[in-house]
Amino acid sequence: MHAVVDEIATSSKVYASAMSFGKFKATDHKAFGYPDVSHSYWIANAMFVLSHVQREHCDDPKNKGNCVIVVDDNKVEHANMAELIFQPDPWFDDLAFKAAFLKAKRRPKNWETRRFDQIVNTPFAIKSEHASTILVADLVAFVLRRYIELKADDEAFKGEKDFFEALFAKLKPVIKPHKNLQKKTQAYGYYQSLQPDGWDFAL
Repeated sequence: MHAVVDEIATSSKVYASAMSFGKFKATDHKAFGYPDVSHSYWIANAMFVLSHVQREHCDDPKNKGNCVIVVDDNKVEHANMAELIFQPDPWFDDLAFKAAFLKAKRRPKNWETRRFDQIVNTPFAIKSEHASTILVADLVAFVLRRYIELKADDEAFKGEKDFFEALFAKLKPVIKPHKNLQKKTQAYGYYQSLQPDGWDFAL
C-alpha cells in the first residue's frame, strides 16, 4: 500500500469528497434546495467532485481538452450521473464555477446549455477488476475513509491508526482543496452539513 500511495503522491491529483452516512440520512435535502434527481450519497458525492473538477478548469485555455470521467461500475447511478453531466442543474453553479466566471461579461456565449463544458458528457463505468486505475482510486478512497474513521473508532489491529495516518500524510499534498467557494449559497451549506467531523479538507 505504501508503494502504491508513493506513486500516487508523485504523479497524481486527488479530488476528494468526504460524506457522513449518518448526516446524509438525517439531512432534509429539500431544505437546501438540493435538486430532486436522486436521493443517493453516490450522486451527491459524484456531483461535488465533478463540480470541483469543472471549477478547477472552467477558465483554462481552450486547447486543454476535456476531462474523461471513469467510475467503478454502478449501472443505476452511472446513468443518473451521465444525465447530470449532460444537463446539470443551475444549483451547482456556485460550486462548479469561480465567482469571476459567473459574472455576465466572463461567461462564454450559450454557456448555460453546456455548463460542465470541461467534462466529456458520457462517463465510463468499468468493473474495478478490469482496470488498474479504478483499483488505485479505490485504494485512495479506502485510505481516506479509514483515516477519518480512526479518529473516532477503535483500531482493528495495533498500530492501524499510525499506519493510515502515515499513508494520509503522503496523499495530503496532492489532494486538491476547495478554495474560495461562495459560502452564502445553498450548495455550500448543503455539502458542509454532510461532511464528517475531523475531515482535514472540510468546507
